[in-house]
Amino acid sequence: MPKLTDDFLKMIADEYRELVAAGSQRPNADLAERYDAPAATVRRWVANARQRGFLPPGTVGRATIEGTADPLRPAKLVGLNVRRFRILAGMTQQQLGTAIAQQTGANDWFRQSVHQAERGKRSWAAADVVAAARVLGVAPGQLFEEPTD
Repeated sequence: MPKLTDDFLKMIADEYRELVAAGSQRPNADLAERYDAPAATVRRWVANARQRGFLPPGTVGRATIEGTADPLRPAKLVGLNVRRFRILAGMTQQQLGTAIAQQTGANDWFRQSVHQAERGKRSWAAADVVAAARVLGVAPGQLFEEPTD
């Protein structure tokens, strides 16, 4: 197992944030799978990252990162922004789904998938967020911006 250096824990914190922002409901389990590590080990890594200030204090059973304690979950926030930018671009849900599938090489982005994702009912993988941003002509970070209205 890797040493719990600041660099390693910062990397774990960054990956944890990315997973939560992409809509993961189980970022610790996703990290355990990614690193082929036991779940208890990953929980220890995340706890250490929190203790060293790389992640905010957590709530048991709830993924917590900065900026996601607000009413909008990351998946819903991304979905709302994707819908807004899609409409501004004059694209249909089918057109967006086809374009995301072409960017990612996935074959599961149909009109219904876009409909669900825009409403926060489907998680966004990091690759999907980047692909959607590319297709919509915006920076990926713009898909995580809180609405100002």
